[in-house]
Amino acid sequence: MLQTRKEMKGANVSSGALYLWGEKIADVRDGGVVTLGEEMWETRVVSDEVLHLTKTTRLDNREAAHAEVVGNLANQVAHRRMEVRALDKSIAVLLAKVAKGDEKADEIGKELVQELAAQGKHKRSITELEERNEVAVEVDVVTETTSFELKAGFFSTLPALGKPVMWCVPVRQQYSTERTTERLALPLKLPADKLKSADIQGTLVRNIGSHGTGDGQFYNPEGIAVDGENLYVVDNSNHRIQVFTKEGAFVRRFGSHGTGDGQFYNPEGIAVDGENLYVADSYNHRIQVFTKEGAFVRKIGSKGTGDGQCSCPRGVAVDGEHIYVADCRNNRIQVFTKEGAFVRHIGSQGTGDGQCYCPIGTAVDGEHLYVADYHNNRIQVFTKRGAFVREIGSQGTGHVGVAVNGEHLYVADGSNHSIQVFTKEGAFVRKFGSQGTGDGQFSDPGGIAFDGEHLYVADHGNHRILMLR
Repeated sequence: MLQTRKEMKGANVSSGALYLWGEKIADVRDGGVVTLGEEMWETRVVSDEVLHLTKTTRLDNREAAHAEVVGNLANQVAHRRMEVRALDKSIAVLLAKVAKGDEKADEIGKELVQELAAQGKHKRSITELEERNEVAVEVDVVTETTSFELKAGFFSTLPALGKPVMWCVPVRQQYSTERTTERLALPLKLPADKLKSADIQGTLVRNIGSHGTGDGQFYNPEGIAVDGENLYVVDNSNHRIQVFTKEGAFVRRFGSHGTGDGQFYNPEGIAVDGENLYVADSYNHRIQVFTKEGAFVRKIGSKGTGDGQCSCPRGVAVDGEHIYVADCRNNRIQVFTKEGAFVRHIGSQGTGDGQCYCPIGTAVDGEHLYVADYHNNRIQVFTKRGAFVREIGSQGTGHVGVAVNGEHLYVADGSNHSIQVFTKEGAFVRKFGSQGTGDGQFSDPGGIAFDGEHLYVADHGNHRILMLR
């Protein structure tokens, strides 16, 4: 119970004090500031009965905006590199024709000059992008003002104090929050190494974890996400999230088996942005949002087939604005705002283009959404608004997890116990791994994440995480 005891000067009141359970917690003066908990509130003494409190908070999405810009630039670099490689092949063919004395040497020469000029242009563009160290990013800055009043109720003498105090209660109908948004162009530093995505060959760096229920141990790890500092792992059958450094040192865990806020029932997918973690709490048929430290923020969805409802969501991805959920048993992808408002759904049950049969893994980049369409044995690529673009893969593979970097798409092929690598246009590049328990081997790999330098794979059946390069 919050109390206030005010010093009264005739009809004018200019100062006083706030009490909590009889203990003074803050001096109050008109036009001053008090600290309540960890929050700063401006004070205005309206009368001998009313105290007005106001808090102003400024929030911005610069981390998410920054990450998206870096991702887009990395995609541009990757695209230019692909064009350079294509030109390399074309130039080699033209040079071979010239060497053989082709009768159309003049035409070949002109074409060769054009190809070399285009190649040089792309190489200069790559260099410019890689050396770029600053960019103007549009950031939404939200100013949130919250205010309410404490109103004197009645005087009462508490035996513990032996003196009269004035009880105060919040006047809830006068509680208000105002939000304004402004868009600013901020110069943000771009670390050049973020634009140079590694080409993963499948070489083992280290194993993380072992079978068990203790800290740092796993029982069927599923989803996996990584940011600049930490690795976040969905420990499926232990019904929890475990956090590690990227080098594999245990940091913390949170969650337990149950249906309450912050509890899980066989969670599967996970995604991370600049502020929060998003977990597909599969058999509770919802998405749960946490801070990176593990504090519960909100839940999204409930069991059902309607818009915004889920049936065994298994994958989740996030970009600067939206959450993309693989709604497995409803055979669709659902899109939400970060606050949990339903936006749209993508797909329906079937085998045709844009249809799904138990989608599991999801990933996004600057332009596209990538979906592991499990029972259709393929990856489907959509625009972020849901238009079908292409499919990758065919029968004989059981795609579960998917991750994307600037150049390549990495797919956890659970049924074949391997990782397959494709270009983002769908051309097969390589695969690595085989069934087994040894270093670099897999048993039903699932979740997969990429940090620009290393690939992290949730080795489901071997109860461990593999870090690869």
